[in-house]
Amino acid sequence: MACAAVSGVASSLVGCPAELVMIHQQKSGGSLVAVAKDIIQNDGARTLYRGWVRMVTSRSQGGRVGVWGGGV
Repeated sequence: MACAAVSGVASSLVGCPAELVMIHQQKSGGSLVAVAKDIIQNDGARTLYRGWVRMVTSRSQGGRVGVWGGGV
C-alpha cells in the first residue's frame, strides 16, 4: 500500500501540471510551452499544482480504498 501511495505522489508531481497545461492548451490553442509560460506569468507557478491533492488521492491506493475496499 505504501508503494501505491508513493507512486501516486510521484505521478501527480508530473501529471498535475501536464494536465492543467493540456486543458488550457485545448481552450486557447497555443503550444504547450507558450501555454505553460502564460499560466506561470499570469497566475504564478503554484497554479500548476492546483488540484494536486485530489489527484494524489485518486492516483494512490488511499483514493481507491472506498471503491475497492467493499469487495466491489
